[in-house]
Amino acid sequence: MDTSPDPYAGIGRHYDRHGWDWYAPTYGSRLLALLEESGIGPGASILDAGCGTGTLALLLAEHGYQLTGVDLSPRMIDLARVKDARRVVAWRTGDLRTLSRTSSITSPRSEIGRPPSPASGSTCARTGSSSSTR
Repeated sequence: MDTSPDPYAGIGRHYDRHGWDWYAPTYGSRLLALLEESGIGPGASILDAGCGTGTLALLLAEHGYQLTGVDLSPRMIDLARVKDARRVVAWRTGDLRTLSRTSSITSPRSEIGRPPSPASGSTCARTGSSSSTR
């Protein structure tokens, strides 16, 4: 069991109130378009990696995607669950480094792209901004 402190425990309640989830309303429509252009339509399973308070995951779920939201911070996941009154997203607290491969991943810093093997037919997104994640 991870016993490290939750860095968002103290500021989690301020996250949405101060607009720190600005990327979801700003880029959400473009992400929806990119998913559709990539052949990932409503009904597809999406993992929102580093979902925070769940604003982006909830937006995608409203458009018919099946969402799992994962964040390292238990406080952020608690806040996401409160926002999800209809219980349309599966929320998980977890470390992204320990997750198994999934078909679609989104995060505010994602890059939609094709996997190295075009024959596989699956579309994926890579998260992170360092060259070590590419």
